[in-house]
Amino acid sequence: MANPTEKTFLLPEDETPRYIFGYGSQFQRRYQTRKFQCCVATVILSIILTIITGLIIFISVGQHELPPDTPDNLTLNFLTLTQFPIGDVNLTEVHKEDEWDDIVNMGVAALKERDTNEDKVRSLPIQSPGHRHQMVVSTSKKARHISRIGYIEDHATQFLIK
Repeated sequence: MANPTEKTFLLPEDETPRYIFGYGSQFQRRYQTRKFQCCVATVILSIILTIITGLIIFISVGQHELPPDTPDNLTLNFLTLTQFPIGDVNLTEVHKEDEWDDIVNMGVAALKERDTNEDKVRSLPIQSPGHRHQMVVSTSKKARHISRIGYIEDHATQFLIK
């Protein structure tokens, strides 16, 4: 008898069981082909479903009917009823001079409060990354002055809106 190998049958050939499923390279090839076909079919179905979903969303969102314009909402009526040239409004009549001073003083007070709050904050240690960053991005004296004026104007505007 020849030396047994891993391919040697354990039972004699006539006593080996007959399996329903195939085995060998043909079975493996058929399995891989079906697996590939399933993957291709899944990709195609995903693309089709994405297109159908996109069309449904586009149709449902894009087809809003606008209500018809009413004659009261036309710009043309406004333009025909307006007398040109439109007169300027004198802002000193809207607010008295002392009201303007109060509004500006509110902005200055907000700036002073910000300055006192900044003085209370501990400064960064010298040669720390944060301190070096502040030195690199610092602005000129003129830019700081303009920034302070803008801060006053911003708070004055907020007071006017209220």
